[in-house]
Amino acid sequence: MNVQPLNADLLAALEEYLSRRHALGFQLIEEERNARGFLEWLWARGNTRAAFTAAEATIWARGAGTFKNSYQGQRLSAVKGFSRYCRALGMDVQVPTAGALNTGKYRRTPHIYTQNEVDALIAACQEVFTAVLVQATMANIVALLAVSGMRVGEVLRLKPQDIHASEFTVLVRANKHGPDRLIPLH
Repeated sequence: MNVQPLNADLLAALEEYLSRRHALGFQLIEEERNARGFLEWLWARGNTRAAFTAAEATIWARGAGTFKNSYQGQRLSAVKGFSRYCRALGMDVQVPTAGALNTGKYRRTPHIYTQNEVDALIAACQEVFTAVLVQATMANIVALLAVSGMRVGEVLRLKPQDIHASEFTVLVRANKHGPDRLIPLH
């Protein structure tokens, strides 16, 4: 949409907002594109005021209804940041609420393996892998994942000195959440 801006105040506020965020080190590639797209959408709909409502932001974020929930959320998030900034400047804008889209986050339902499935995976290592050392390694990785709840990356980073067989513990170093942690084994 190559629509001429009908409100210089909103455009100036956007430029200032983006400039400040860039100065803090943010890349803002998608956020900038979405915020500009929102202003163009407002102007194309005839909104010539230096104001917009949360309802307008939500309608724009949804698009024609063909966007995935995550993309709708990304679009609304860009407008939310910009609208908070405009609100702080004293402009007559509404900040959309967190639940404005009512889409929720989509996450696949995790599959909890049964003991029979774990046993079948361990047994399959002998059929899938040809080298004996690889068979044993993969079977041990599957077994360790099953009994410890560790992440795959954590298991792959283990060193022999991290396994304390006499204490039935495994030391996970500098994991996803920061500090080292001890994991008990049963």
